[in-house]
Amino acid sequence: MAIEKPNLHEVRVIHPWTFSYYDAFIQEMKKYDGGTERWLAEYSTFKDRSDYFQVMPKLDGGKKVNALSIFWIAPLETDISVAKLYLAADQVGNALSQSVEGTKLVDRLIGVTPYIEVRQDRVNEAGEAVTAQMIARMLSRSGYTDLLTVDIHSREAGKFIEDEGINHVNATATPLLVDIINENDDWVTMDTKIAVLDIGALQRCWHAAKLLGLTAEDLIVFKKERGGHNVVDSSTLLYGDPKEKDLLVFDDLQDTGSSTGKTALGSRVAGCKSVRMLLPHGVLSFPARKNISNLLEEGIVDDWVLTNSLPRGAFLLEGVNNFETVNVAPLLMGLGRLLSQLGKERMLELPGIDPFILQTRNKMEVWKEFADEVGIDWQIINRG
Repeated sequence: MAIEKPNLHEVRVIHPWTFSYYDAFIQEMKKYDGGTERWLAEYSTFKDRSDYFQVMPKLDGGKKVNALSIFWIAPLETDISVAKLYLAADQVGNALSQSVEGTKLVDRLIGVTPYIEVRQDRVNEAGEAVTAQMIARMLSRSGYTDLLTVDIHSREAGKFIEDEGINHVNATATPLLVDIINENDDWVTMDTKIAVLDIGALQRCWHAAKLLGLTAEDLIVFKKERGGHNVVDSSTLLYGDPKEKDLLVFDDLQDTGSSTGKTALGSRVAGCKSVRMLLPHGVLSFPARKNISNLLEEGIVDDWVLTNSLPRGAFLLEGVNNFETVNVAPLLMGLGRLLSQLGKERMLELPGIDPFILQTRNKMEVWKEFADEVGIDWQIINRG
């Protein structure tokens, strides 16, 4: 619930490119914005086809102005390229960071992003660009003071944002996914375990376990063996045994469905009784629909749940049996307004907010903590 502050003027600003594709999601967010005013924005071009962009502010004298800029930087979602979505976030930030007659238009600019493409968060081969670092630098340069993400891909990506001086809050859709589990009586049994596809997902899965009343010993942990970008050659079991277990799989995103499919098939071969996938983001690169529908139809995966953070996911998988989407818009709008009204530190101190926040940690630190909790040697991860 937002906390109204009479000396604060909150506004929403959405680039026309963003609005043109994500209209349905934005309309969902609007239901929970508490009547927050929208400043209109206009995009056009000059005769030479160069860009013209303007936000049309309505200043309320004497009040601080916090602007919520809602944007996506997402692949595959639209006819608009990722580069244009990147530019849209940049244009909004740049426009709002300008001063008019010595007066700033806004005091704080809070980015609210259902999905931000930051998977390229390190250099794997010489000459690669680190997209996560580029986006963080752009947001800082454009005047963003705060950023609310949902289940960001990694600690490395979050650190790039924080290193640019941006107050970063990473929300998690895990409680919404747990609600779906609790609504289905047969999804949680005496044999329920949470499958961790790689130690990068361990923090999120452990968080889910706590919300479900499970312990660290109820996790089954795998290690992915990667053969390159978007290529998983195999998985190694580090802890636990899937035999005769009902598996819940939490990860940050669903791309082609290849790696999750291999893990699900391997778990079935190892004798698990059921597999259910629960993921915040549906990137769904080709051939995701085919892979996911086949896994569901063949009974390798029993149910598949995504949020609507990337709306294309629900459209792409429409008509697939045992597939469900969860609406994350209310969570984003509510937390965005709390971040605006309270700031990061006070927001994170609110009673009852902990289930919805997952500030990312170093994955090896989490792994060592887990290994100590369950009484195994953390160094097994380095063994062949």
